[in-house]
Amino acid sequence: MPSKPYRSKNRPKPFGVLRVPRLARFGFVETPEGEFFISSSDMDFAFPGDLVEVVYSNNRNTKTKQGRHGSIPGKVSRVLERRCTHLIGSYHIADPFGVVVPEDACIKHDIFTLLKDNPSIEDGTLVKVRITQYPSRASAATGVIEAVLGNADNPRVIIERVITEHGFETSFSENALMQAKEARLDIEGALAAGYRDLRSRRIFTIDPADARDFDDAISYEEIDGYRFIGVHIADVCAYVPFDSYIDLNARRRGTSVYLPDRVLPMLPEELSNELCSLKPDEERLCMSVDMCFDKHAKLIRYDIYPSVIKSSCRFTYEQAQSVLEGSDLSDMDLTHDLRATARLTKQLEDRAKARYALEFDKLETKAVLDEEGYCVDVAIRRKTPATEMIEQAMIAANECVASHLKNHGFPCIYRVHGRPDAQKLEGLIEVFGEFSWFKNIDVGQYRLGEAKPLFEILTLSAKRDEGTLVSAILLKSMKRALYSPENKGHFGLSSDCYCHFTSPIRRYPDLMVHRLLKDQIMGKGKAFDNMELMLQEIAEHSSETEYRAEQASREANEMKIIEYLERYVGKSFSGVISGVSASGIWARLEFGVEGYLRVSDLGEEEFAFDPGRYTLTGRESNKTYRLGKRIAVKIASTDAATHTLNLNLAGK
Repeated sequence: MPSKPYRSKNRPKPFGVLRVPRLARFGFVETPEGEFFISSSDMDFAFPGDLVEVVYSNNRNTKTKQGRHGSIPGKVSRVLERRCTHLIGSYHIADPFGVVVPEDACIKHDIFTLLKDNPSIEDGTLVKVRITQYPSRASAATGVIEAVLGNADNPRVIIERVITEHGFETSFSENALMQAKEARLDIEGALAAGYRDLRSRRIFTIDPADARDFDDAISYEEIDGYRFIGVHIADVCAYVPFDSYIDLNARRRGTSVYLPDRVLPMLPEELSNELCSLKPDEERLCMSVDMCFDKHAKLIRYDIYPSVIKSSCRFTYEQAQSVLEGSDLSDMDLTHDLRATARLTKQLEDRAKARYALEFDKLETKAVLDEEGYCVDVAIRRKTPATEMIEQAMIAANECVASHLKNHGFPCIYRVHGRPDAQKLEGLIEVFGEFSWFKNIDVGQYRLGEAKPLFEILTLSAKRDEGTLVSAILLKSMKRALYSPENKGHFGLSSDCYCHFTSPIRRYPDLMVHRLLKDQIMGKGKAFDNMELMLQEIAEHSSETEYRAEQASREANEMKIIEYLERYVGKSFSGVISGVSASGIWARLEFGVEGYLRVSDLGEEEFAFDPGRYTLTGRESNKTYRLGKRIAVKIASTDAATHTLNLNLAGK
């Protein structure tokens, strides 16, 4: 158990963001001094998401519970920055007030509104409230109702909860919207400024069928025995100057957020869906990277420049895959380009595997909603040669741009990924030892976090029952990829120099890389010095907003899938054990969500838990439940609002 950290009188107190697990009555604050466990009674007047200062806690309840989580017992000493600005709760009439009782169990403070401002809202209705005054020892919290969500059965409420809890912005400032509407495409001005005219080149896009914006396109050419892949990315910074109103809105968001029923875009739709979207037969401004490869798919030279393009065709992944499988297009040149690009990118993939780039087998599922917002199906995204072709082309362009800026001594926001934590890897040895293929792994190299044994683990477990699970738990041992102005390499991709350049419509770091790249090519602009000074701050903020967006997207998707599974209560499915504890087991279903089976539902006998091997073994039957084992389960109950899926063994 962590001990109380030493602190001198003049040393600043640790601080961080208060994060609260769904439905929990406790939270955590990650600080440079470690992770603090905060009980509900020690949160003071802080809300989830707030930036808080913490101190060591002598609260007996906190010290007891924190031991189970391996964190430092702490309490909030003061709120440094309010980031929780909105809440969802039930509205209750208490004349002259309308009192909003937060749904979040860890928030003990009701929000008072004036009944006269909302006379038509019925008692018990779910509402979204904006906090205008936070609670203190001298006053209660007050707020203003911004949206009436109806009753808890409204299928849209789940998504509204996620948006509110994560504090996402859902509208742009008036000034930003005005700038977006005033933006104009100036082809002649761009050509006069030095943009190259590529409108005669055969360029095409490949995206998911439901994509709304297209920020990347590719082209293929063969010249003098060499093969060229062109990657053409929307020139967003041509319309979004640094520190403009649009830019400040985008920087604050950091990324677009993808939810089952909507997208919260980083940029106004006039840009993201129109001027910056590489639609077929529409002239667009781009930043282009032409990469020349030899017969072994080794990059031998490249060229980076601003361009004017006109996309010839838009493919969905399914359409592109059909061509790769043998279907011919009416345009035989495009047919040739698709297949030749796929052959070249397959070589790039093989080169990456040869240097032990890690490829995790992630089951990607997506809730499919009807017009009313109910989940009616679950789509499973599978890796295909078409998706891999685009991924490898984008990786090559990202590496090329990062290396270009580095080699020219220019600043960049790099995408960095460190070696995995040795202690976390050590903890998986007993788990992996349950599988026969692990005897082929060099444990010494594994303990050092070398890429080769990790690559072999993923390869040997692939296509087995436990493959997806092994990939998932190994992924959890990895450090998070982050943004940084310092090049530290990308361990997972086995890349010495990497950045994000290919999605400036939806990722702010990509937009910054575009600006820096244009300054390097065309000469430093007026904003260069200010951009360089802010790179560290922007990188850190972008890493945080990316994490929040990914968490919210996954959470909302899983909740809607659980909503869908309500119709299958009592039905049996195959699952893979994804977690084991003394109290029960978790099983991941084919829909990509996990359900829980209590130990009492496994049988009437006693079960012994082995925390090292993560197994439960019946004392009488000797039947063992371990990670990766496939079992037949039955859905017992669901609750999408609480993110709960309860299972029983099939046949019981």
